[in-house]
Amino acid sequence: MDRWRGYLFSYECRRGREKDVIRSDSLLLLPSPGTYILAYSDGCFDAGKAAALADGYGWRTMMGPEDTISRLAPLLPGCRIERRTMYGLERQDFTGKEGRASILSPDQYRDLFALYRKIPEMSDGFDEDEDDANMERFRSRPCPFAAAGIYEDGHLVSGAYLGSHDLICGVATEEGYRRRGYASEVVSCLLSCIFSRSMDAVALWCSDPDAARMYEGIGFRKRAGYIFLRK
Repeated sequence: MDRWRGYLFSYECRRGREKDVIRSDSLLLLPSPGTYILAYSDGCFDAGKAAALADGYGWRTMMGPEDTISRLAPLLPGCRIERRTMYGLERQDFTGKEGRASILSPDQYRDLFALYRKIPEMSDGFDEDEDDANMERFRSRPCPFAAAGIYEDGHLVSGAYLGSHDLICGVATEEGYRRRGYASEVVSCLLSCIFSRSMDAVALWCSDPDAARMYEGIGFRKRAGYIFLRK
């Protein structure tokens, strides 16, 4: 595997099985649960082959380094481009503070889904008729898994969870409760739980400058810039 360089992630592919591995002379497709990783041999990236392979597996969202995706995007008409930055945090750099946030029990995950339905950019995949499936998905996640949130006025107003690949996901605060430091408290609570389980490092994606400053205040540092493509 050392010969492979670069990668694309294609989330929510419509076809393919986890055991499948698709190879060509310069491309490698490694399916894993919920994610397709498309790698290429150093110096041998063929955007045409990559686009054809992605289309063949019904891509919906792909991510990769800017130099790769900028060559691939023109071959996938109608796609939307979103630039994001990956931030990383190691245990010894964590500077979060305690607040009102607490770790959510599995019975409270539905409250998290309800919060996401109030956030337009996060509502996809969290329709109310999908709550049972999402509950099973969250409950069956391999350890470590955790979610944190803050309740106010009788409902969850801010939350986040630890996704796969040690990524913090779904950091969200209901519009009427923003700019109170809730997101920082939720992420800090989640990180305290994560690091108490002997994990040494986590990462997250960010595209908003204000959020980036908040994460940097907790100890996160910029790792690399990427481009997301969405159908």
